[in-house]
Amino acid sequence: LTADKLGLDPIVRRSLLDAALTQNIGMARDQDSLSRQNAAPTEWQRQLIADHAGRSADTLHKLGLEDEDTLDLVRWHHKPLHPEALPRNRMARRVLATADGFVAKMAARKSRTPMPAISAAKSIFAAAEGEAATVGGAMATSTGFYPPGTYVLLVNGDTAVVAQRGARANAPWVIPVMDKNSMPVT
Repeated sequence: LTADKLGLDPIVRRSLLDAALTQNIGMARDQDSLSRQNAAPTEWQRQLIADHAGRSADTLHKLGLEDEDTLDLVRWHHKPLHPEALPRNRMARRVLATADGFVAKMAARKSRTPMPAISAAKSIFAAAEGEAATVGGAMATSTGFYPPGTYVLLVNGDTAVVAQRGARANAPWVIPVMDKNSMPVT
C-alpha cells in the first residue's frame, strides 16, 4: 500500500512484497522463541538479530531465489542506506525497513509491552526527516493509525476490532466484539 502511494513501479512493488514475506527467514524459529521468552534477548540473540538480514538473503539464494532486487531488499532491510545495496532499490528498502519497525513496535513479547497501533504509526514519521518522513507519512496514511486486526477501545467503552481502513487515518471501520462489561457482542 505504501509503495503504491509512493508511486513505486509495479515490478519493484512485487519484489518488495516478496521481500516483506521472507525477510526474516534466517531467524524464523529463533523469532518464535524470542517472542515467548520472559527476559530481554541475550548477547547471542542480539547478534542473531543483527545478522539475520544477511542470513535470510543467503538462505533464499540457496533455496533458488535469483531475483537480485528481492535479495537486495532482504539483505539490507535493516540498513536501507548501506553503500553496497543496489541504488535502484533505495526507496523500496526504506519502505521495508519502516514497515519492519512499525510491525515490531506493535508485536507482543513477554519481555516488553507492545506499543499501541496509533503510537507505532505516529512514531514512524514523528521525528523523521526527508525520505524517511516521506515514507513514514505515506505508510501512516495508507495503513491508517489503526491497521486491520487492531483492537480499539470505543468511546462507549466497547472493544472493537478494526476491519478495514477508513477514509481518514484516524477513522477506521470497526466491528464491536466486547461490550463495556467484557461480554461478547453478537
